Amino acid sequence: MPTLAGGLRVRRLLVDLGVLAVAATVGLGFALGFHVASRERTIDVYLLVLGALAMLALVTATGGAAPRGPRSALDAELRPRKPRAPSLPTLEKTYRETVLGIARTFDFHVRLRPVLREVATQRLASRRGVDLDSQPEAAAAALGDEAYELLRPGRLPPDRRFDPGVDPLTLHRVLDALDRI
Repeated sequence: MPTLAGGLRVRRLLVDLGVLAVAATVGLGFALGFHVASRERTIDVYLLVLGALAMLALVTATGGAAPRGPRSALDAELRPRKPRAPSLPTLEKTYRETVLGIARTFDFHVRLRPVLREVATQRLASRRGVDLDSQPEAAAAALGDEAYELLRPGRLPPDRRFDPGVDPLTLHRVLDALDRI
């Protein structure tokens, strides 16, 4: 009896193949007894079935012995992926707002701009003692003209909602300005 890693599976397969061989032999006896086909043809079919069962047993028994080659790119893509670690909901929300703010000007105004204004307000107040809304000159000096223009109080919503949002490089410069405060 083979003793491979899947010894139990091989043993089960051999039992199944033995049962199929017995069934094929009973079928041979039935076909020969009732003269279903010519004797030569019946024996040929019987030998063909036994050969197929023997091949199945050999392929199964030796299949695990062959060394495995490197996985193909297709196999790697079809392999189930490990689920990503759950991220923080606030981080996901900020990411979505940033993507939307870059894509559409209205989304920048109603989603991303309030978050940036809140950061600017808190940083200006805690680090410079400046109020973004009531001290526009001091806030503009601390933030820089470009950042202040995007975050200034009273900025009206865009007329054309579906125009492209804030340029990613501009957004990067605004974030740098907030970081410098």
